[in-house]
Amino acid sequence: MSTPGAWRGARVCITFKSHYLAKGLVMNTL
Repeated sequence: MSTPGAWRGARVCITFKSHYLAKGLVMNTL
């Protein structure tokens, strides 16, 4: 469960989610 591959996948998923949310917030403010 705590393999480097899983960690990388989770980190990519989190960064992608945060980026997507930030993009949505920017689109809402514009």
